[in-house]
Amino acid sequence: MLASRAASGVARSAVRDVLLGLGYPHAVGDAQLIIAEMVNNAIAVSPPDSTIRIFVGFRPLGLVVAVWDGDSRMPQRRPAAGVTLRTLDLRPENFDRNGGWGLALIEALARRAWLEHAVTGKWVCALLNV
Repeated sequence: MLASRAASGVARSAVRDVLLGLGYPHAVGDAQLIIAEMVNNAIAVSPPDSTIRIFVGFRPLGLVVAVWDGDSRMPQRRPAAGVTLRTLDLRPENFDRNGGWGLALIEALARRAWLEHAVTGKWVCALLNV
């Protein structure tokens, strides 16, 4: 799919549809949050007009969601911002400065999270708690 702002919503819908079809309605909420974080991170490192890929399905470990992007750099954990209502900066130019929670959220919601190098780029993967 195109690495655009719309990709996160498309990915959340795809994850919901696959999980409902597989009979895992209880996993939809966490899986949608995980895939949205992964997609948003992939978009952030992708040049305009590039593509990303998503995967939702069974692997030997269990039920996995994953996102591929063409950037070979591995995600780095940033210190999470100490956000309070007083310090929250909602100006569009500072939107992502309130962040740093993505990898921590993924790790908290998934049974396991890992990175896989690809010929080009990388896959960011999470094993769902089902």
